[in-house]
Amino acid sequence: MATRTAARSKRPEGIQIRTLKDGSLSYKVDWREGGTRTGERRSYSFDDLEEAKRFRIALVANGFRDPYEAEEWAVFLGTAPDQPVGLTFRAVAKEYLATLTDADRRTVAEYLTKLETHVFEAMVELPGGKRIGPLGRLLVERYEGRAGTDIVQAWVSYMGTKRHSRGKYAPKTIINIHGCVISPVFEYAVDRGYIKSNPCRGVRLPENKGKTVKLENILEEEEAPDWIACAYGVDQDTGDLTYTILGTGLRWGEATALRPCDVNVRKRTISVMQVLKEDEKRRLYLDTMEGKSVNAFRTLSCPDEVMFILVRRMKGKGAKDLLFPPPGRRGAIYWRNAHFNTARWKKVKKLAVERGLTKDPHPHSLRHSHASHLLSKHTIEAVSKRLGHSSSVITSAIYGHLTAGADAAMAVTAGAILSGGAKARHLHPVPDLSAALSGPSVPPETAPDATSQPSDPNPSAVYVAHLDGRRVPFTYREHAAAVVEQWRVDRPGRPAEVEDWDRGEWEHRGPGGTRAVRDRIPDRRIVHLAVASYLPDGVRFREHAWTLAAWEFEVDSYTLRPGEGWTERCPGPERVVEARAKGLDAEAVAVAFEQAKQQAVLRCARPALFGDAEGVLEAG
Repeated sequence: MATRTAARSKRPEGIQIRTLKDGSLSYKVDWREGGTRTGERRSYSFDDLEEAKRFRIALVANGFRDPYEAEEWAVFLGTAPDQPVGLTFRAVAKEYLATLTDADRRTVAEYLTKLETHVFEAMVELPGGKRIGPLGRLLVERYEGRAGTDIVQAWVSYMGTKRHSRGKYAPKTIINIHGCVISPVFEYAVDRGYIKSNPCRGVRLPENKGKTVKLENILEEEEAPDWIACAYGVDQDTGDLTYTILGTGLRWGEATALRPCDVNVRKRTISVMQVLKEDEKRRLYLDTMEGKSVNAFRTLSCPDEVMFILVRRMKGKGAKDLLFPPPGRRGAIYWRNAHFNTARWKKVKKLAVERGLTKDPHPHSLRHSHASHLLSKHTIEAVSKRLGHSSSVITSAIYGHLTAGADAAMAVTAGAILSGGAKARHLHPVPDLSAALSGPSVPPETAPDATSQPSDPNPSAVYVAHLDGRRVPFTYREHAAAVVEQWRVDRPGRPAEVEDWDRGEWEHRGPGGTRAVRDRIPDRRIVHLAVASYLPDGVRFREHAWTLAAWEFEVDSYTLRPGEGWTERCPGPERVVEARAKGLDAEAVAVAFEQAKQQAVLRCARPALFGDAEGVLEAG
């Protein structure tokens, strides 16, 4: 017994010792402010045991109040005291969080947790070797100008060496805390007149080389039935929920909040009218005012197979009962994602291993699989709306590296090389290759072009080229067929067909009515496009350039100019600014793109110049 007591006494009192993944030790001192049971919980972590002991001595002597905040003990600990005569960074941050009335409660709570865990208590080392902090105690005026940028840069370096139980913090974590929490706080301080400029501008962030979605988590089309079978092998509820999310791309909180009144069986649609969320104490509740993004509340078409499942689950339920209530009899009202993962999905993965399946998806991977499959056949803008993203920028950032179908557009660019590569050639329509690909059914000498007029139009009919969800009406069937054939060449795998409409029906139901009916083949050009996305602090997190064949009716892509650039502020809480450019001349587009990127950085720094404060979304 005496031996055990002696062994325990070797651990310093009030200091927790943790072994990190790399074998090194971390020493944590935590306490409640004032030593009371209801005081605010505080903590510091140290890499050196003697430094932790020294801090613990000062903490106890100071009545379990932060010794860094007392002048005599700050001197004892070797840090300069900071007298809180004025607003501190901690106070400004909490003031900013109180203004986020549009964000859900859990998001605000997570922001505060990130600040308290990684920022407020951080002690950082400036370029000259001087230690400063805790950062939450510094007056907000200390972050003014170059000195403030040095402090934030020192925090980035501090986070690069800080460790948790699984090792170092990933660059993505540092970038997220900086861009989503720290920079907005300082932007708020600038707006309130506390400081003149945001010190986060000019800070060098670590490069994030990771992909948001991993290929090993994505189910291919031929793999999905096997995983669905494994889900039904667990039980009916698991199978139905797996089938529904995989077939619709709904988020967990959207699928588990579905009700019979949200399902329109006649139109084969489902409407997301409420979402399941967690509050700041991780308690589940239904939110009918705001979803995950500004576009979360939406109506989407539903495959017949999924509709069959939903109709079956609607039987015996009231209009506002949940279609996917939590199973069991424990009295839970809502089905928590973590419980599904622990109690159900682990069994699904076990069955998958027994059947020789090699992928390692998690429940949210079902949504990713749905999205990546759609992106191979549909535009990123259409998929973004179906997923409920606030902007196609978000969709591209998450799934851009998975879109193998985008390689087909590159073939168009390669075709320009084969045709001589001269810039002047970009000013002429690309030759129609449909005749060569589809055989001799349409001889070249009789193939319709933009000026030829086939004989004998039917005055009571409209011929519509249905192109991947877009309908373009024509007077002549030959023109509609030519556009459809060329569309199939330009975009392999994308749906395209000719539809016959009654002219009266098109006048009442068709987009634009009979005024939109064309009597010629639309112009088509090879267009170079580029986009770069910036966070509110001016940090670029995405840049992408591509080339495609754009039709005259594709107003977002088509142009006759050599090059033009502009900026846009995307809707949504992310406050992302995009720099965009397009044109027929690759060099002119490159020049316009550089100018747009410079304007985007300025727009991040001074949004009022572009009317963003008044809600204007575009300038340039």
